[in-house]
Amino acid sequence: AMAALLRGQFRTDAELNVGRLVFPALRISSGRLEIQRLTLHIWGFLGQQQQQQKQQGNDNNNNNNKSSLETQKPTRFPKQFDLHAHDWTFSRHDLLFSPCIRNGLRLLLVRILRDRGVQSSSIQVTSID
Repeated sequence: AMAALLRGQFRTDAELNVGRLVFPALRISSGRLEIQRLTLHIWGFLGQQQQQQKQQGNDNNNNNNKSSLETQKPTRFPKQFDLHAHDWTFSRHDLLFSPCIRNGLRLLLVRILRDRGVQSSSIQVTSID
């Protein structure tokens, strides 16, 4: 465990109660996240300045060989982890203004209509009740 910490990695489990979450494709009013077996790589969260200082040290030791650290920022989450979402609440506003929900509903409606023999040129979801 200490060796991993010295490499800038640590493992944790976490539970978060969240209020409003807004992503480009999805909006959520509230819910709870449970994260298990999460490994964080600290260097992945730090700015490029610390990365460049480490690279310069590598350059001084080995001028002709470029390491992968020089060309690639460390991954913030280097290992697989479990993420469980519980008790999510979506408001009408969340559903209407979440592109993934709106587009999913539109595609479902297109399929239903196509199965009934109706061809549609354009369908838009303009309200959700």
